[in-house]
Amino acid sequence: KLGILSKQDHPIGLAFIPYLDLPTGSGSSFVGNNSFAGGGSFALETRRLEERLTFAWNLGYHARDRVLVLGTPYDDLLTFGFGANFLVMHWLELVAEFHGGTMVSDFGNGAGTPFEGGGGIRFFLDPDRRWQVTTGISLGVGSGLGNPSIRGLAGIAYTPARRVKGVEFQESVQEVFQVYELENVDEMEELRQKCPDKRDFDPKTHDVRCIKFYLRQ
Repeated sequence: KLGILSKQDHPIGLAFIPYLDLPTGSGSSFVGNNSFAGGGSFALETRRLEERLTFAWNLGYHARDRVLVLGTPYDDLLTFGFGANFLVMHWLELVAEFHGGTMVSDFGNGAGTPFEGGGGIRFFLDPDRRWQVTTGISLGVGSGLGNPSIRGLAGIAYTPARRVKGVEFQESVQEVFQVYELENVDEMEELRQKCPDKRDFDPKTHDVRCIKFYLRQ
C-alpha cells in the first residue's frame, strides 16, 4: 500500500494499492486466473465520524487477457467498492461492504458486471481491542459472471501493542498519564478534532495530550 494522504493529518486518508494475480487456479471456475494479470486501486477512508462511523471507497483497474466465458467476452475490469464500519459499543462493531466491477470493453453490461454485498459483526475480545473476531455473509447481486449466490466471512486478527523505548505503549500510557485530567471543555473539543483513533496514535508525531483524551473516553 502506498500512502498518499494520512487521515491523521487530513479529513480523509488516501492510498494506492497495486496487486498481481498469478495463474494458480481455474479461471473458468472463478477460483483463479489462467494467466498473469494485475492492476491497482485507489482507496479513500474517512476519519471516525462522531466517534462511531467510518466510510471507505475504492476505485481501480484490473488488466487481464481477453477470454470467452460462457459465451461472454471477459477482459479488463473497472473495479469499485464501498464499505462502512459502525461502532455499537467498545467491544462490538457492525461492518458492511459492497464491491464489484464492469468490463471496460462492454461498460455496464449485466453479464460483465459482477457485484456483491453483505455485512457482518466484529467482536473485540479484550479491553484493549487487540483480539478481534469477524463473521458475516455476502450475497451476489444481478447476473454478473463470477457473482456468488452466497459467501461466508470469518476471520480472527490480533494487533500488537505499539512499543515506546522497549515498553509496551499501553503500559507506558497508564503509568505516565493516568494522573492527568483534561482541564476544560475547550481542550476536550480541541483534542477530539485533532487526535487520531486510539489505535493509530503515534507519540512521535501526534500531540501527547491525546493520551489524556483517550483516558477520558
